[in-house]
This record gives sequence, structure tokens and C-alpha cells, in this order.
Amino acid sequence: MSLIRKNQPEITRPEFFIEVCMKGSADLRKILKIDESQYNFIHHRGVTKSQSYFLYSAMNEVEKAGISIMQAEEFIGNDGKEIDENDRLTKNIIQSIQDEQFLKIRKMTELLTELVLFSKINTDVYYRHYMLIKELKSLKDTIKNAKNAYGCHIQNYQKQLEDIMQEISSLETSPVDISKCWYLANGKKGRVTGIKGVLSSFEERINTAFGIANPNQIIALGTSFEEGYGNFSNAVHFNAVVGAHVSNVSLQGIRANMSGMGILAANIIIQARILFGDRRRSGYASFLSKIFRNSNQAEVALNKHTKPNIQKGDFVNAQGELAEVLKIMKGKYGFRSFRVRFLLKEDTEVAGKGDRKTVWTHKNPEFEEYPAMWVRKLYSRKEILDSIKKEILKHDSNANIRTQKLVPFIRKSVIHMWENVGLKESVHGKKEQALEKVEQERERIRRSINSVS
Repeated sequence: MSLIRKNQPEITRPEFFIEVCMKGSADLRKILKIDESQYNFIHHRGVTKSQSYFLYSAMNEVEKAGISIMQAEEFIGNDGKEIDENDRLTKNIIQSIQDEQFLKIRKMTELLTELVLFSKINTDVYYRHYMLIKELKSLKDTIKNAKNAYGCHIQNYQKQLEDIMQEISSLETSPVDISKCWYLANGKKGRVTGIKGVLSSFEERINTAFGIANPNQIIALGTSFEEGYGNFSNAVHFNAVVGAHVSNVSLQGIRANMSGMGILAANIIIQARILFGDRRRSGYASFLSKIFRNSNQAEVALNKHTKPNIQKGDFVNAQGELAEVLKIMKGKYGFRSFRVRFLLKEDTEVAGKGDRKTVWTHKNPEFEEYPAMWVRKLYSRKEILDSIKKEILKHDSNANIRTQKLVPFIRKSVIHMWENVGLKESVHGKKEQALEKVEQERERIRRSINSVS
């Protein structure tokens, strides 16, 4: 199914993501059993449908993401002007925009995670319980701050606190089962009671969500706490350590964040639609659902990212270095990692002694373990072996082929490709140098053939 409708902006363009945020949130907001005046002037404890209140808030967050994308697109523009991205002031302007985007992405990641988790307790009472505990925690923090900073005790807040605690206790008597309340912190004997106002950590929440999220949602959330949330959180805090700053400070980085917000927004709208039970066949939210339901792109991308077709013995690019896979490992959610052995060494002069010693070119140990997304397959050892065996058997059908005898020669050939035939340059994006090495190798082979003849 095509992802593009007639007269619809091309997907991956900012216009499409703006449309997702603005039209998608407006479409779903129409059917929620709450309007703007109720949302603005009635406290969440006074509404009859807590789920509608929660989802209305979610749609506001999506709409704000659309406004953020619009602002970023206006900054980038399309007037053909070139800018120097290495200029200090320009970099700081770009990073100030990215910092704002990271806050939005972090907030939307939290929201999508909670929507995924609510799929397991999707009844109105749990939304009410959740919002009461959030308010309880906020009130406790306010009372504590007033006492610590100003030495006063605000009785009005204390009365509100007692009322909220009473309602929470009533809900937990029945029908709320606190063992199912993923938003409550874990104690020694399971989830703590809501009246303590202690919430679970986001790391715990997102890790739980990974276990039930679909491929589209995992792509939007990232494949781990650090990738999907931790990096964005770190980037919005001051950090003077070299290497701790945003690595992709560029207009391309802004564009990537715009796409990230758009993908999160689409998944938030679709999950909110599912939770609300929207079965309409028309409207923008329905259209988004059809796109994601009828496309396997997310699943293909997720598998490529976390479960690539790499086998033991394959030759790979591991963080820019030539390596061989020794072992395949799996994490909690089936995401793979690889133990590799680096294949290249070089002789380096020992400082001040004139002697030479062998060191690893990548300045790492001989062996290393990497998550799947840091490893890219170059050659399948099995395919190379099968090809060699086929050629041998063509000439001698009774040949006794010993695989282990062939492996060292295959390894040597791959190293030769890396060092002398442009494979290394190609991996590092140096196309011209790679072509130059290929031509040099061809010339070497020609001379070799001519010398024999």
C-alpha cells in the first residue's frame, strides 16, 4: 500500500509530520467526550471520563509538537542560502533549537510509553487513579518546599492532600488492583500503595513497554532506555565534558529530530485511538492507522536494527573496523549483540627504543562485544565457503573438502580486500579513494599476468 494519498505531502517531509500532528490531534479530539471549556475550567477530579481528560491532554502535546516542527522548518527554510555549520555562533543557534526538540522528544517518549502501558489497564478508573497520584506527588512536593524554603505549613494544601489520599484509598479498596499499576513504584512486597505518592522510574516503565509494544512503537521509542530517552535527557542537561555534547549539531540533526517527533506523534495518535475504541473508517486518525497496519516497513527496519542476518563466522564492519563474529547473544527482548574478534594489527615503533611491537589498530582489546546496530555485515563466511566448494567440486566431484582448512585463506583474502582493494575506504565513505585502490589492484593484477605470460 502506498503511504501517500492524492494531494498529500510526501512522507518524511516536514509538511507531512506537521499534518500528522495538527490534523491527527484535531480529528481524535473531536470524538473525546470532553471539550476545550471543560478541559480548561473543570479540574480532572470533576470530569466524568478520566480517560477522555488524559487523552485530550495527550492530543495537546501532539499539537505542540506540530508547532515545534513548524518553527524548526521556518528556521531551516528553503531559500537556498548556505550557512557555515562550523561557525561557533551558528552551531550554538542550531543546538539551541535541538535542545528544545530534545525536550519535546523526551516528553513524547514518556507519553507514548504510558499509552502503551495503559493498554493493559484500559479502564477509566485506572486513568483517574493515575492522575490522582500524580497530583498527590505534586502537592507533597509543594508542601515540602514551602516548609523547607519558607518555614510555613499551608493548611489549604494539606486539606487537598488528605482529600486526594482518601479518594486514592477508596479506589484501591476496589476496583483498582495496585499490582497492575505500572506507574507505582515497587516496594519489598510489590507495588507500593498510591497514598505514598511514589511513582515508578521511567526506565522501569519503558523497559516494561518494550515487552508489549509493536514494531512501529519500538522504532518510535528506540530500542533501549538509553537510545530512546537517556541520550535526549543527557543532552538537555549542562555537561562540560568533551564528547558529551550533541554529536549531530547540524541542520540535518534538526531535520532528524523533526522526523522523530512526527513518528512519535503518529504512534501516539494511533495508540490513543485504540485505547478510546475509535472504530471510525474515515478521518485522519483512521488513515494513519491504515498506513501503519498495512506496512511492514517498521518491522523490517526494527529487525535490521536489532536482529540483522549476521551469523557466527561472518566478516563485519564493527564500529569502522574489520572483524569476525565469534558469538551471537540476545537481550531481554530478543535484540542481538555480537562478540567479535578484530582482524587487523600493525607494527608500531616503541617510543624512544627503536623497537617495534604489534598493537591493535583500533586501540581496543582484541575482542569486543557490540549491540547489533553497531555491526554491519560485509561478507557471509558460509556463502564464501559454499561458493569455493562448488567450484572445487566442478573440477573434482570426489574432492575431500575440509572447511577449517579453507577458513584461514578466506580470512586472509578479506583482510586483503579491506587493506588493498578499497573496502576500508568504502566503509568509511571515501568513495574516490576506494575507486583509486580498486584501479591500483587491477593494475597490479595486470602486471602480474603479463609477467607470467
